[in-house]
Amino acid sequence: MLFAVLALCWAGGGAQAEEHRLRTDGRINGLPARLVLDTGVSFPLATPKRAMPKFSLSMDSGRSVDPSAAAVIQGFSKPVRIELAPAYVAEDAVFAILEDGPETIDWDMDAVIGWPGMAGNQLHYSRRKQIVLFGQHIQLDMRGWATFPILNSNVLVFDAGGKGQPLPVLIDTGWSGGVQLSPELWKAWRTQNGGRVHTLFSFFSPASGFAVKEQVFARRIRIGNATFSNVLVSEAPPHEASGSIPPVASLGLAAFANHELLIDGASRKVHIAPADGAAVIPDYNRLGATFMPGTMTATVAAGSPAAAADLRDGDVLIAIDGLAPADYASKLTTHSVWEQPAGTAVTLTLNRAGQRIIRRVVLQNFLDQPGD
Repeated sequence: MLFAVLALCWAGGGAQAEEHRLRTDGRINGLPARLVLDTGVSFPLATPKRAMPKFSLSMDSGRSVDPSAAAVIQGFSKPVRIELAPAYVAEDAVFAILEDGPETIDWDMDAVIGWPGMAGNQLHYSRRKQIVLFGQHIQLDMRGWATFPILNSNVLVFDAGGKGQPLPVLIDTGWSGGVQLSPELWKAWRTQNGGRVHTLFSFFSPASGFAVKEQVFARRIRIGNATFSNVLVSEAPPHEASGSIPPVASLGLAAFANHELLIDGASRKVHIAPADGAAVIPDYNRLGATFMPGTMTATVAAGSPAAAADLRDGDVLIAIDGLAPADYASKLTTHSVWEQPAGTAVTLTLNRAGQRIIRRVVLQNFLDQPGD
C-alpha cells in the first residue's frame, strides 16, 4: 500500500521547496519524475493526463470515477512501477488521472503524492529557515506552538474551532498562495476591511474554470483559534472540490511564510508557531492588473500602478518590453512576471478597442506593508 511506501521512503529524509512547492524526485516506470507533496489532493497518487504518454501509463477501464470527482479526474491508471528514494519499489502503484485543463496551465510537476499517501508521516516546513523535512521521527521543541486536531477527511483539514464548535481549515501544500476564505467568511471579512487596497490574481480551477479574484494584505487574520500574520487574503472559488469536509478557509504555503508548520499525521495533530526574525514580504502582483490566459484581456485594480499608468479593463496585452508575453516570462526566474521586485519598469504594448497603445509601468509595493 502507498501508506507504507511513503513511511519507508522519507524516514529521516528530506524534500525540497521550489517556487513554493514541496517536491521530491522519484521514478515512474523507470523514468525520472518530479513529484509534489500535496495535502490538498484526496488520492494517494495523481498525475495530469498529459503526463501519461511520458510514463507509458494506460487507463484502467474497469475502475469507475465517483461523480463528485468527475470535474477533477478522468479515471485511474493501470498499476505501474514507482520508485521513491531511498530504496522503495512498488510494482502496483495506481494514479488518479487529473484533467489537464487549458494548455496555458503549466503543471510544473509530473505527479502528486496526495494526503492519503502522506497521512502516516510528519512534515516540517519553515520557509525562513529553508527547512522541508518529511519522515516519521522529526524532533522539535514544541514549546509555544499552537496545536490543532486533524479531522477525519480525505485531504488535510484541521479543526481551528473550540469545543463543540468545529471550524474546519484546509492546509493545501500544493498551492503556493496565502489564505483563502469561504465566500461567506470573505464577505464578512472584506466588509470589516473594506478600505484596504487590493491587487488581483487569476487562476484556473477544474470546477469553475478561469477566474480573477481580489487579494488583500493582512498584518493579522484570525480564523477561529488560529492566527496568521503578514499574509495575502482572498476569496476561495465557489463550488471547489475540497475534500469530504468543506473548509471555511484554505491555507497555501505562503500562509506559513511567517510561521513554522509541523503536520503530524501519525498523531493526528497540526502544530503552528510564529517564526523568528523579521517579517517576510509575501510576493504578489505588483502591477495590480491581470491578463486572462488565452485572450490576454486585462482586469485592473483601482488604486494600483496599472490604474495610475492608464491601463483599463478590456485592454489586450500584446507585448512586454517588445517581446511576446510568453517569451518575456521565459527569461525570468520569478514565479510571475508581475511578482518581479518593486521598481522594475515594464513597457506594455496593448490593444484598446482596435487601437495600439503603449504604457510604461513601474511595479510597486502598493499594498500595506508587513509588520510584527
